[in-house]
Amino acid sequence: MVNFSSTTTTTSIFCIFFSIISSCCIYHIIYSSLNNPNSNCTNCSKTNRRCTKKETSQIPNSSRTTLTDEKEGSSITAPSVCDTTGSKGTHTKQQSTWLSWTIGTTNKTSTNRCNIDRLNYEELMERFGSMGVPALYSQPLVLKLTTEWNEHFRSLTSYHNITKFFDDTFQVTLSSSNSFSSFRRTITLSQYLNDVEILGEVDPQELSNETWYLFGQTFSKEWTRLLQLYKLPPCVACTTELSALSFGIGNRAGSGVQWHFHGPGFSETLHGRKHWILYPPSYQPSYDPDATSLHWMEYTYPTLSPDLRPWECTVHSGELLYFPDGWYHATINLDPYTAFMSTFTRDHDLGLT
Repeated sequence: MVNFSSTTTTTSIFCIFFSIISSCCIYHIIYSSLNNPNSNCTNCSKTNRRCTKKETSQIPNSSRTTLTDEKEGSSITAPSVCDTTGSKGTHTKQQSTWLSWTIGTTNKTSTNRCNIDRLNYEELMERFGSMGVPALYSQPLVLKLTTEWNEHFRSLTSYHNITKFFDDTFQVTLSSSNSFSSFRRTITLSQYLNDVEILGEVDPQELSNETWYLFGQTFSKEWTRLLQLYKLPPCVACTTELSALSFGIGNRAGSGVQWHFHGPGFSETLHGRKHWILYPPSYQPSYDPDATSLHWMEYTYPTLSPDLRPWECTVHSGELLYFPDGWYHATINLDPYTAFMSTFTRDHDLGLT
């Protein structure tokens, strides 16, 4: 005959013991996931997602793989989709392969390769006359104008001053930084600027449709009050009737916009440094519209033969870049706070072709 009392007691003891073991296991899993960010990424390859910045930073060099860019037909070294070893690697910031200095460096006097004509104000006047850059000029230019050029506007738009121009609750509309700027989100300007100190540099593995920047949505009366203080670039089509202004702020080193094209215009770097890469309309670069421009520079640019490398230059504070009509271009901001003004001109309205 079965002794139910004894069996019940044994079963109760087993259940208590199993509960204790289960609780310990659950605690261990939670503790491990909190203290090892890479543990959340062990199934990345199964879901085919990219690691987050924190997860990528945990990937040891031994887990990096060689990938083949099918469009370019060349091999490039990049981090694996994720580290499935479960090990916790040490991440060291490596110097960019395309720069002579690291993004975010405090050495602002360093120069990067530049194959675009750089003209000061006197040289500009000597080459084109008092009207400045001709309508539909066919090649990029970098202009270094006088020290006084937009000096007051630069002061108003500094990191510490720009919030003083608006009230504390002033909202800004952010755009995703992929080729099509497909997505929008709205936050306060103060919150966006606070991210300068919180987010850190952009990781090349971040997706451009998941990174944000302030540009293009500056048409409200509050923005108009600021933009009317800006002095237009020296060009034939740079009039209030033929120009449209758009103010922008990059709040992370390594941020920027992926390859795209549009009509002619200028971009003045007010604060920080912005690296430009361009191709004429006759050559379309190969790129992933949802990858960042930083990713393209880190992994595609080094594979290009010298004759296929883009027109490029780093535009410093107080300098302007002229981008011709229909040229493909992408940008990378090299400092945590990069403020700039774009002037889009309607050269075609002058009846020129």
